[in-house]
Amino acid sequence: FEIVVVDDGSNDNPEPVIQAMGDIRIRYIRQENGGGGKARNTGIDSARGDYIAFLDSDDFFLPHKLECFKERITNDPQAVGYSYINVDRGVGRYWVRPSRPIREGEDVGEYLFVSNELIQTSTIVVPRELAKRVRFDPSLRKGQDPDFCLRLQRAGARFFMIEEPLIIWTDVQAGGRLSHASGVDQLSDWLDRSSSLLTPKASAGYRVTMMAYYKARTHPFSVAKDLFIGWAVAGVPLKVV
Repeated sequence: FEIVVVDDGSNDNPEPVIQAMGDIRIRYIRQENGGGGKARNTGIDSARGDYIAFLDSDDFFLPHKLECFKERITNDPQAVGYSYINVDRGVGRYWVRPSRPIREGEDVGEYLFVSNELIQTSTIVVPRELAKRVRFDPSLRKGQDPDFCLRLQRAGARFFMIEEPLIIWTDVQAGGRLSHASGVDQLSDWLDRSSSLLTPKASAGYRVTMMAYYKARTHPFSVAKDLFIGWAVAGVPLKVV
């Protein structure tokens, strides 16, 4: 194994800590701040192993995560794995997401946006060569995870899930998050640019599960229409609507 630490312009100077470990399998790369997508692409380009497991700086692998994936990895160059996650919202308990695995042959966009499930970045294990072909979109501030998964699917990826929580995802609401207005603008722009990645059902589901929260204050009637279409046409569950 190897660990590639990508320091995306941080202020906490992790290099001396890494050097003190004295392990040549741990490599440190510092770059000017460019956001999560650019940092992950740097890690992809620098990786030497056959598979890449991403880990964001505020998330945690459980101790047996990599062992579990090693047992499941096959020689299929298009197989992409993920797992259940423990979601930490800072209230002293965990929520387990997603609620179910992706089904064989199920469209990833419909899994994410109609069924309202989740494939979070820190849980993904992907063949290095496939990751190099697809890469993250560094221009995105929101929705990097689903965008990457949808483009993996277009590149021929087949997703499988280990039905056990293997990471802790820190999802604490913090100050300075994007406003409703800027949030919906970015989500709408992504939908316009990425329509070719989505089935009609997934597109309708995206308006419900991703955009409705941000549009509700300023466009309530449009949101009501989206919710009805999402439920009646796309099949978004009533509990989500």
